[in-house]
Amino acid sequence: MLKIWILLLFFSPFLLLSQTTHQEWFQIEDSEINILGTSNVTDYQCVLHDLENNSDLQIKSTTKDLLITLENAVIKLKSNGFNCNSSPMTKDFLKTIQAEEYPLIYIEFLSFQLNHSVTEKRPQKNVIARIAVTLAGVRKVYSLKLDSLEFKMDSITTKGKKEIKMSDFDIEAPSALFGLVKADDLVTIDFRIVFNLK
Repeated sequence: MLKIWILLLFFSPFLLLSQTTHQEWFQIEDSEINILGTSNVTDYQCVLHDLENNSDLQIKSTTKDLLITLENAVIKLKSNGFNCNSSPMTKDFLKTIQAEEYPLIYIEFLSFQLNHSVTEKRPQKNVIARIAVTLAGVRKVYSLKLDSLEFKMDSITTKGKKEIKMSDFDIEAPSALFGLVKADDLVTIDFRIVFNLK
């Protein structure tokens, strides 16, 4: 019961009250990142299951009305951990995102604009989130509408997806077979990230 009260204090927007700030330790577990793309031949999917290098996140939360601003909510993704279900495609994808030069990709949660006060019983829908993605050394900030933001006894689960252009990060979409197979510039980041209270 103590943990749920900590979560509610950490993420609760108290309407009509002054700004509140909280700080807690989290770890990422049971999470998954998917990169979905298309080419002139077929669709492809590259999956990352290993987010175990995110075991000590000291996240600061500042709440004013229904806006939650976060600090240090940075998820580190191992670039070479992606699997595209095909050795050639995986190799091309890792080369494209410059995995050797940039071994980590970062997804940082900057803020959540909630629709109602936090409760454990009903997930938040259509929450507007601001995230920063750092890929191949280039950082871009995006707004997106989360599929859900769910609070449980000792965890917070975020689900969502965002379309991005690989060219935004100064990288060229992968190609194969002497350039005959060419991936599109637009890809979708589809994620389920679970923040577990430590």
